[in-house]
Amino acid sequence: ALLVTLSACGARTGLPGVGDSEAGGAAQGGAGSGGGSAGGGPTLDACIDELGTVTTIDSGLDTPYAMAIDAHYVYVGTLTGTDSIRRYPKEGGPAVVIRDGLAYIDEIVADGGRVFFGEENGGVRSIDPDGANELLLASAAGPAGLDVSDSTVVFAEYFGGAIVSVPRGGGPS
Repeated sequence: ALLVTLSACGARTGLPGVGDSEAGGAAQGGAGSGGGSAGGGPTLDACIDELGTVTTIDSGLDTPYAMAIDAHYVYVGTLTGTDSIRRYPKEGGPAVVIRDGLAYIDEIVADGGRVFFGEENGGVRSIDPDGANELLLASAAGPAGLDVSDSTVVFAEYFGGAIVSVPRGGGPS
């Protein structure tokens, strides 16, 4: 629940009055009403007050690590070596595994009807929210800092020491 609250507060969530800044999270000085931290973003107490009741949407997960939120769902990836991406309805309900058999999901971004993710040794990929139509966008060793625009996907290649930009739909840049 705390993970969901922190990511929603100041992130691009689509929730009214909660962030929706391009910059993103509270640590980056994301928008939000009600208090501030040294980084300029809302404090944890302000996030909880702003969002209301904190609800646990799942528990007992094995190392939840990456998370993204879109208009309808919360996506959570695990970091165990036998990873999956789970999709939870924002309104509550059971998880649906939309992709499994991954190894170390480093990043997840939900944007424009696609879910983008970085897998430590599997590159950067995108899939539909139901898990269909997977597309390899780039082979990369340790993609991190994934960001998505209307036309490109940009990420840092942690083990390769590079900043990489690829077309959102795949193919040569």
